[in-house]
Amino acid sequence: VKEHELVALRSGSRLKELAEAVSQPAAIEGSAAAILLTNVFGRYSWRYANRGYRYALIDSGHIGENLRLAARSAGLGWTPATQFEDDALNALLEVDGREEAVCAVHAVGSPTGSETPASGRARHLAEKLEIEPEKLPRSGPLPARFHEATKLVPAPSREEREVAPPSERAAMGPETVLPSLSPRPAATVEETIQERRSARLFHQRSVRLEELAFALEMAQDRRVLERSLGVDLFVAAHRVEGIRPGFYQYRPRQRSIAQVRPEDLRAAVIRACLRQEKAGRAAAALFMVGRIAEADAARGKRSYRQLLIESGEIGQRIYLAAEAMGLAARNLSAFYDDELNGLLGFDGRREAVLHLTVLGNGV
Repeated sequence: VKEHELVALRSGSRLKELAEAVSQPAAIEGSAAAILLTNVFGRYSWRYANRGYRYALIDSGHIGENLRLAARSAGLGWTPATQFEDDALNALLEVDGREEAVCAVHAVGSPTGSETPASGRARHLAEKLEIEPEKLPRSGPLPARFHEATKLVPAPSREEREVAPPSERAAMGPETVLPSLSPRPAATVEETIQERRSARLFHQRSVRLEELAFALEMAQDRRVLERSLGVDLFVAAHRVEGIRPGFYQYRPRQRSIAQVRPEDLRAAVIRACLRQEKAGRAAAALFMVGRIAEADAARGKRSYRQLLIESGEIGQRIYLAAEAMGLAARNLSAFYDDELNGLLGFDGRREAVLHLTVLGNGV
């Protein structure tokens, strides 16, 4: 990376071998190149323990989204391979699959206009990828158990804090149709990716509703970008001109936000985010919420990975939208799961906050 160069590991094309291990072999075989993202899990776990698994996959989503945008900007076609045989790809790269493992596969080449539809082989491979029943834990859906095992909880030495039990989410309140941002940002994709930064601090200033609307639009307005069955986007609006402080759900098909809770949540969100002041000083906090149980029922045990990767992709688009508008963003992936889910009305197993990005005027 530092030298911006490719280092040859082996000669000859490996696309045929790679195609045999993915659910969409035609997409790989017809591409000019395939890019595999691996994670070295120890780089996360030494500091974040088992929580590092979430961060590793979220980072894969952030990086993969940059790759998608750069490929499109260069006039290339792009498609992801979300279902693949892990052992075969790890063997291809000569990594052990435990300390380091392939977590994402992207193909680029001449544009075809759409992703390759699933073939008979793709369906067969998808069935094959299901974890064998005898290897499953004895109780509970595996994705929910993964999520439970990677929760962040206060250390015993910290002051006791009461966490309200999660309640059913309230019925939707008033709905606000979102305005369009005009003029649209003129920055190129390349400029925006290269300038993208994480704000260390935020000025306690408002953003306009059309600026929030643009970030939401860029984050999740196109169905083609959905990689998993369900990541919903919610907003805790702290200082957004045109709407009251409160908790809202983004409805991309309606281009609107629906009020869930009309309340200033700044202090509570700061507390749930390990008392990081950025969580309340920013103008808005955007939550990626995974429908974990629904994804598991429809897509199987692998679904939890893809929920995390898609959350990272959404977070990266929020970052880039903020950068393009002259605003700033920051990931706050460290939060007390039970406290934050309880505050926002999620049970933490069927639905849970996976990722959090704050938006505002950076210092």
